[in-house]
Amino acid sequence: MTAPTPDDLAVDVSLVARARVGDDEAYRQLVRRYEGMVAGVVRGIVRDAALADEVGQEAFVKCFASLDRFRGDASLRSYLLTIATRLALNAVRGRTRWFRRAVFLDDPDESVALDTGEDAARGVEQAETNAVVRAAVATLGADQRAVIVLRMFEGYSTREAAEALGVPEGTVLSRLKRAMDRLRVVLRDHAAEGG
Repeated sequence: MTAPTPDDLAVDVSLVARARVGDDEAYRQLVRRYEGMVAGVVRGIVRDAALADEVGQEAFVKCFASLDRFRGDASLRSYLLTIATRLALNAVRGRTRWFRRAVFLDDPDESVALDTGEDAARGVEQAETNAVVRAAVATLGADQRAVIVLRMFEGYSTREAAEALGVPEGTVLSRLKRAMDRLRVVLRDHAAEGG
């Protein structure tokens, strides 16, 4: 994920100032600017669509409720990312049944359009690969899964992931290494089983 531009930061400062005084349109604009980022991170960690929607909404509510305390030391994107990531981790830790669900066939984002020909075959193959990777990621603990989602799926830097998780950069790097090592083993075993 690329760093926000000075223009992005200026727009955020303006929108936050307006939102602080109750401008509903400023709130709506902030949601439109960041709902995709929040949804991507939360869904990557939580994976349960209904719970992810709840967590995403809660992230915006908490962010907006604390705008008066937002000092602007970090970008609003980083601030919101931190809130969303921590809420997602708390949701996962609070719902142990999630760990038993490895493949989410009802995920509309992962559906494959029915078609014929090479494109359809590639689509089916990609969907199968995505399911295997999702299942492998589901075997990770919440902390390692969060690092994989932030760094590998969403493309955040090590620094941004560390800020979002509230841990040192070295911790992000060590969790990432352990997670990648674990994923290699799980995916290798899957391939050896002929999957």
